[in-house]
Amino acid sequence: GLYHDISRIAYYTEYDRHLAAAVSAGKTMATAYLESNLNNPLLGGPKNQLSVGVSDRTMAGSMDRVLKVFHHSEINTEQSFWSSNIRYGDATDVRGIIQKILDIHKVRWTSCFGLRLTCCQSRDQVHWLHPDMGVSHIREKYEQARPNEEWRYELRIRYLPKGFVQQFTEDKPTLNYFYHQVKNDYMTQYGDKVEQDVALKLGCLEIRRFFKEMRGNALDKKSNYELLEKDVGLRRFFPKDLLDSVKAKTLRKQIQQTFKQVANLNDEQCILKFLETLAPIYRYDKEFFKCALGSSWVIQVELAIGPEEGISYLTDKGSTPTHLANFNQVQ
Repeated sequence: GLYHDISRIAYYTEYDRHLAAAVSAGKTMATAYLESNLNNPLLGGPKNQLSVGVSDRTMAGSMDRVLKVFHHSEINTEQSFWSSNIRYGDATDVRGIIQKILDIHKVRWTSCFGLRLTCCQSRDQVHWLHPDMGVSHIREKYEQARPNEEWRYELRIRYLPKGFVQQFTEDKPTLNYFYHQVKNDYMTQYGDKVEQDVALKLGCLEIRRFFKEMRGNALDKKSNYELLEKDVGLRRFFPKDLLDSVKAKTLRKQIQQTFKQVANLNDEQCILKFLETLAPIYRYDKEFFKCALGSSWVIQVELAIGPEEGISYLTDKGSTPTHLANFNQVQ
């Protein structure tokens, strides 16, 4: 299989260090320009056009260089993705692209975010882009092997501090972004791996969060349930496997009963309960790498990196992680 050099874990702790160094040195961030999009719900209309003070000459030179970046937001679709077209120049780096999108979301935990490049044709090809890398260099490097349309740039929360859930509750935009990211991962990658009762609970928590003013018995009314089913769509809340495997009448009764169990929760409580319920199934607080430990006698393991345990490894699925090192021990 594919093995990752253990030295790559150093980048996990390097990210904040680069940001701090840039700020202390007064380093100017290479600028990116967000393309005006009047239909973007995050932008609030034509006021949010390209950065003020940019010369026509500069803009004309960068018109043909646009980076499409996907990011998470509250939209009424099955997936919580929105894309922004960002124009860039010769000096634009990854940090500039990230900051331009974070300005829209108004998050405080900016150092938690990273830009991920994924090949749409191969799940094995995933690249986390260093914030100092130039966008032109990145595109030249990766688009030589595959055309632009096969690559997907996505802004994600990757670097989690200790006690991140509690800390994110103090900054609602960051908590919301993380929630939509995790929810989208669940729906696209883990929806067919959960038990029916868990899928029902997660879906009803999202219904409660999405329809903030809905009364606890609202779905008992046939017209309300049909509105949810036909106008909004159950696929926004529940995995396809669940919808395909349960008869419509039975599913309706199960949703009505489950919704009443979470009907008294507020917006933030729904998010926290969703994360708590999903955690045993999808370890969104960890990142895993296949690698080999040892020199003469090599052991194949899965390296687990997360904010609470630091760096640990697992010898097989379901085994208890063995602690290897803390981040401050990485040179």
